[in-house]
Amino acid sequence: GYLQLLHDYLHSFITRSRPLFFELEHTVKRNELQFEDMWKNGIVPGWEKVRDVDDDALINLNEFGKWEDLTYLGLDRLKAALQALGMKCGGTLEERAQRLFASKDDKNQENERKRMMNLNKEKDIAQLEYKIAKLTDLVDDQIYETKINLQRKQARYTLDESDEDSMDEEESDDDDGIPYNPKNLPLGYDGKPIPYWLYKLHQLHFTYECEICGNYKYNGPKAFQNHFSEWRHAHGMRCLGIPNTA
Repeated sequence: GYLQLLHDYLHSFITRSRPLFFELEHTVKRNELQFEDMWKNGIVPGWEKVRDVDDDALINLNEFGKWEDLTYLGLDRLKAALQALGMKCGGTLEERAQRLFASKDDKNQENERKRMMNLNKEKDIAQLEYKIAKLTDLVDDQIYETKINLQRKQARYTLDESDEDSMDEEESDDDDGIPYNPKNLPLGYDGKPIPYWLYKLHQLHFTYECEICGNYKYNGPKAFQNHFSEWRHAHGMRCLGIPNTA
């Protein structure tokens, strides 16, 4: 299934990207042992309510001819056997013995077989999820860098049709040599409007106004942050008699 393919891919990726990481197989074995211990104690993340069947608690009912024979095992032993089968475990000694002996028929045995199959399937899924999570921890840096790279690409290629048309028009200049700039984008070093994706990436469409600077407007958070140490803001602070701590 999907989980197995994902696990195999992560294992292959780590093997190819970190050929000198000789502890990989040892780490995988250690994770498997940790999972078995956590599963037995019912503390696997996301699978806390799933309990493994205690094989030692099961009783071979074929060795008993009638329910009265089970009473010799005692209350605690019958309770453990009923819990292992996922059945009600309360009641008197006789009630527990009768309830457990009733599970000897074919219908209950078939239900128990199906329950065990489902439990084993759930355990396999939980183990794959646990192993995938542990392998993911080994490639946290690569995953983070991949996300950053995708965000950069998305910021560059999220232009709608009108934006693309405007970028094409920006390439043509007017007769006076002034570039076509309907969106009033800032000019770059070449004297032409910067690309719209760059304009959005640096959040230049946000305007910040500073009253101390005479209501001067700054485009983008970076320009606004830097202006505190520039002459205009310092001059305004001096005029107000306030020390400039920027």
